[in-house]
Amino acid sequence: MAYALAVQQADTREYVEDKRFYKNGETAASEYAKAQPIAEAAYAELRNAQ
Repeated sequence: MAYALAVQQADTREYVEDKRFYKNGETAASEYAKAQPIAEAAYAELRNAQ
């Protein structure tokens, strides 16, 4: 998550978080944190299926 946020923040293009898709106080950090366990579980499932 930290790497993804660093990449996003290093992007020199204008990024206005409140003009994106967040509507209820979410932030990039909170959304990454919420998605990380789901992504890890999906990766583990795929890894075990091989």
